[in-house]
Amino acid sequence: LPYLAFGDSDNLRVGEWVLAVGNPYNFTSTVTAGIVSAKARALMKNSDQSFIQTDAAVNPGNSGGALVNTNGDLIGINTAISSQTGSYVGYSFAVPSNIAKKVIDDIMEYGNVLKGYIGINPPKLNSPYALKNGLNEIEGVYIAKVREDSGAADAELQEGDVIKQVDEIKVQRFADLTGYVSSKRPGDIINLVIDRDGTLMTVPITLKERQALVVPVMGLEVKNLNEDDKKRFKTKRGVLIVGVPETYRGYGLDGKVLLSVDDEIINNIQEAKILFGQISKYGKTSITMLNEKGERERLIFQ
Repeated sequence: LPYLAFGDSDNLRVGEWVLAVGNPYNFTSTVTAGIVSAKARALMKNSDQSFIQTDAAVNPGNSGGALVNTNGDLIGINTAISSQTGSYVGYSFAVPSNIAKKVIDDIMEYGNVLKGYIGINPPKLNSPYALKNGLNEIEGVYIAKVREDSGAADAELQEGDVIKQVDEIKVQRFADLTGYVSSKRPGDIINLVIDRDGTLMTVPITLKERQALVVPVMGLEVKNLNEDDKKRFKTKRGVLIVGVPETYRGYGLDGKVLLSVDDEIINNIQEAKILFGQISKYGKTSITMLNEKGERERLIFQ
């Protein structure tokens, strides 16, 4: 079958002409033209999304179609639009080709997608703390938190450091950083240029697998058990609850090992994410936990 060559989406420039191919409203093989409006666009705040934004007309039926440059190289996969009507109004988004290629290679070689993580949290935009300290105006990524058991912690990154560049990519916002890192795997080494108290320095980071995440629906932050956790709680299964939203802070969840959801056993954070994603906001949900005394606790939420 004929095929397109992958282009390097990192080299794409704002203002460059692109063509979107797809089947909008069953109009087979429709081609529309536009320019790259922005790179590293996130559709949700502080997410690891990183889309190419274009003004090429994209409508339902275009998803999964090619976004190509004037050389005919594949530089993106049409994915989404931003619209109040459900039809094109000038804003369309594509997954960069470097990320798409990495996903394909991972599935073919490993059977699933391997994601490398630095292990930092940016501040919440427009929060009182961010506004008071002018963090919204910073060019780069301000590190508000360094996660334990992460590449960032191993490299001794600090809260207050500002990431200005990753390898050859200039970093102006969080999506610039996550978009590039999404094309990497655990074990890959990247070089960060950081600003620490006015001094620029280059720090090599070895990416690791993600060790913590926030589960859907309940919003609990959980992390994989390390060896110390397993010895302390005398268990090889479960995930440790390290963050609890305001809604659930009166239930004594923080610092306990989450063993199961609706009697489905949890082994790691990815399983926790899937199981919490399956629960209903309107039905009953039971969770089983383990405290440091080795006692099991069961809570039912409705």
